[in-house]
Formats: sequence, structure tokens, C-alpha cells
Amino acid sequence: MKDNIPRHTTWIEIDLDAILYNFCQLKQLAAPAEVIAVVKSEAYGHGLEKIALTLAKAGAWGFAVVSADEAERLRRAGITAPIVIIAPTPSFHLERMIVAGACPAVYDLEFARELSQAAVRLGKTAEVHLKIDTGMGRLSLSGEQAVRLALAVAELPNIKINGIYTHLANADCFDQHYTQKQWQGFVECVEAIKKAGIELPWQHMTASAGLMAFHNFGFNMVRAGIALYGLWPSPEFRLFFGALRGEMQVLDSGRGSRLKIPAASDLLKPALSFKTLVMQVKELPQGSCVSYGCTFTCRRDTKVAVLPVGYADGVDRHLSNCGEVLIGGRRAPIMGRVCMNLCMADITDIPEVKVGDEAVLIGAQGKERISADEVAAHIGTINYEVVTRLPMHIPRVYLGK
Repeated sequence: MKDNIPRHTTWIEIDLDAILYNFCQLKQLAAPAEVIAVVKSEAYGHGLEKIALTLAKAGAWGFAVVSADEAERLRRAGITAPIVIIAPTPSFHLERMIVAGACPAVYDLEFARELSQAAVRLGKTAEVHLKIDTGMGRLSLSGEQAVRLALAVAELPNIKINGIYTHLANADCFDQHYTQKQWQGFVECVEAIKKAGIELPWQHMTASAGLMAFHNFGFNMVRAGIALYGLWPSPEFRLFFGALRGEMQVLDSGRGSRLKIPAASDLLKPALSFKTLVMQVKELPQGSCVSYGCTFTCRRDTKVAVLPVGYADGVDRHLSNCGEVLIGGRRAPIMGRVCMNLCMADITDIPEVKVGDEAVLIGAQGKERISADEVAAHIGTINYEVVTRLPMHIPRVYLGK
């Protein structure tokens, strides 16, 4: 461990310089549109307040969260920029949200009426963003209903329509036809509302994948989420982006021929590393079983590193007998079932390992790296889930600016 890092048995390092680098890259792609930094769900596991303060200084227009709780936390941390709540707000949180100066998504007239009543009681004006469904099929209303809703909301007291947005369903894929269809539907919706005499100061439809593929789509705002943290929207999109940029790499097909495929761009830098310490080194004879259920049997005399981290700490149980950790700059397989607060790694081929050595579950060590995508592939999910499920009781240590 570095001397300037507090001592913990298990911790998560966040590289703020990487966050800033990613933000600058995305801001350049989005220009001249403004960037809403999506910091919902603890900034995708990276820590809400610290990430927001870092991005506020870097020039983020505002922040997207999912609750009045998150909005209040940002205000207490000193964030003065606009806050947009991009998830449902229950009626019992309306006054808290208004006091925090947060802007909710409006997709229902009854909700808008309740919001108006709450704003009147408080003597304040609530700004809102209309949420339009152009093909996602979840929280929103259809484009056909949007004009009627916009006209009705505009008549409510103490309500100001400050923006409109939609969300792309398939932008992280190689085939972008559906995305183009959604774009056309959103353009038509925005134009219809404007024609009805409703001003829409801010319009946004692109999140990370759409932003990287299509920049701002001609609108004046974008939402940057997963890419802020140096993670790609999907492995498929990473290839698609490489193809857009003309970046190719040559791979051996295994059949005597060589294939050219899109290369992974260096546009983004992962910001998060998940680390722990070796707490015990022990020898087990051939034939010994490891962990619950005896699902692992040593095929040789085996050297084991016991790590003080398990599924309660963010190491998914599906990594049992298939995941790896980095110790001494080399890969060490996880042996047996991951326990609630412990897991074991085979270090037979890394004889120099000792108690107190650093072990990396996500991140780089030496020339090796275990990415969130690699972990996701082992457990059958996506990198979003891997990082957002890292519990907040694990200390976050911030490096850089």
C-alpha cells in the first residue's frame, strides 16, 4: 500500500484524476451542449458527495440523482448547481425536493398537480423536466400525450417547465437503427411542444453511449453517467466505438488466419479499484477441501491466501471457483465458495506472498488488470451492477485532485 493511504483491511480507491480526465473527454464530445453529471446511486458506487464536488469544480452544468435524499446530501455538501431527479418522486418527498431546489421528472398530470400544490404551500416555484417515452417503455409518457401534458402543466401555479428529455434503450449496441428511430421521435415531440407555444430551455436524450456515438444529437444538453467513471456502456459498444474511430486491432483467429476487429479506445480511464489485504497464508495438503460445501478440492499441495472480504463486502458469491484476484502482480484463482466476509485464493505459484500484502479484486497491479467488465462476465451481469453493489461500509479512499 502507498504510505499516504489510510490503513484498512479492505478499501476502495477512487482516482479523481481519472474522473476529471473522463469528464473532459466527454465534455469535448458533447460541445457545445452542457453536461449533466449522473451521480445517482452513490455516483455508481464511487461516493456521491466527493464525485459531485470534483465535477462541479470541473464545470458540470448540474447533477442527476434519483431521490430527494440524494439532492439534500448534495446541497449539504455545498453543491449549488442544478439538480435533476431522474426517478419517481413520491408525494411525501415533494416538499423536501422543492426546498432542496431539485427539478423532478414529470410524466403524469396528477403528480404535477400535487407538485404544484406543494410549491404553493411553500411559496416557491418548482422547475420540472418532462419525461418522454420514445421507445424505452418505462417511466415516462408517450410522445402523443406530451403536448397535452405540457399544456396542462404550463397552466399550473408555481410550476415552470425547464426542460424535456428521453432515454435511449439500445444505444450501447452495434446496430443503431433503433436509436435513430428514438431520435426522430424525440425531435418530433420537441417540435410539437414548441409549436404549441411551450418553451423548453433544455433538451437532452443522450446518456454515455449516445453521447460517445452521436455527441449531443443536436440538443443542448447531455447526461454523462457510466463513462464518467471510466467504464464502457457495454463490451459491444466498446467495439462499436472503436469502429467509429477507425481503430483496429489484429487478433489470431486460432485457425491460421488473422482477424481485424475494432480496438478498445483509450477514451476512458477506470477510476475505481477494489483492494484488500492478505490476512493469513497457509499450506493445505493435496486432497484438502476449501470453504462451504467442499466445492474445491486441492489437486496438489496448495498454498492459500485468506482474504478478509466476501459477499457482504461486494465480492459476488458467483465468483466462487471462477474469479481471480491479483497478488504480487499475478493472478490468483479464488478457491471454493466466497463466504460472507472471507474468500480464499490459490497462491501456490506466487510463493513470495506474505501476510499484509495487497490483493486487488478490481483494478491494476503490476502489468495485470482485473476490470469490472471481467468480473461482470464471470457472474453474468454488467459492469454497472458490479460497481453500484459495492457497499458503502467499505471505505472510499480518494486519490488525486
